[in-house]
Amino acid sequence: MGYSLSWIAVKERPDSEIHRSLGLKKTGEYGDYYGKHRIVGRVLKNGWYILIAQGCDDPITKSRALASLSKSCEAVACSIEEHVMFSSCAFWKNGKKAWSVKHRGEEGPLDILKTGKLPQNYASIERGLVETQKSEDNEGEGVDHVFDLPLVMAKQLVGFRHDESPSEPDDGAYQILELNYQQRISRTIRAIIPWAYLLGVLALFGILMVAFAEVAHWTLDWLFKSAKHFVS
Repeated sequence: MGYSLSWIAVKERPDSEIHRSLGLKKTGEYGDYYGKHRIVGRVLKNGWYILIAQGCDDPITKSRALASLSKSCEAVACSIEEHVMFSSCAFWKNGKKAWSVKHRGEEGPLDILKTGKLPQNYASIERGLVETQKSEDNEGEGVDHVFDLPLVMAKQLVGFRHDESPSEPDDGAYQILELNYQQRISRTIRAIIPWAYLLGVLALFGILMVAFAEVAHWTLDWLFKSAKHFVS
């Protein structure tokens, strides 16, 4: 079973302000991020406040949220979907995305998408992982090493990686959070919209098929009557 997670980390901003911006509230309970909890958060010893959500495309990693959270500070977003070997990392500063790097395993083990001005040591990290990938591909190992690229960049900034043993106590150290009423409604609507669109398309297709059948029936009936009249 692989991880499917989204996480963001924000520096120099109170957790209460981050919660309010994202529509989150504390439950008063604690747990971990690899369990059943939808979203958890904590302050790391290095000062970053990290939020970890189940699923690789949680709204906390969307551009609108990060642009707001990174005003006058820094924010990092990371998405992981190990089932298809997808990973991404983006660094935001002063309300704008400074750079990002993404790997899509479904597009091949050497797939890399990058934007912005990446850190100076990025090139050497990428080169090392790509060389390892090519070497093991020749040996038929089948391991996706480039998947680690965004995760290495994220850890370099925040000091956190989801699949490594933490340097500080982990179990039960995260606050369990929940969505407020407005956020639950908003997410429900966003989840429904694609299905509503699909149902609308199917309904339109059905209407067009009925209309086509009616026109075809009328046309065949007219041709039959015209032919009958011509013969008689």
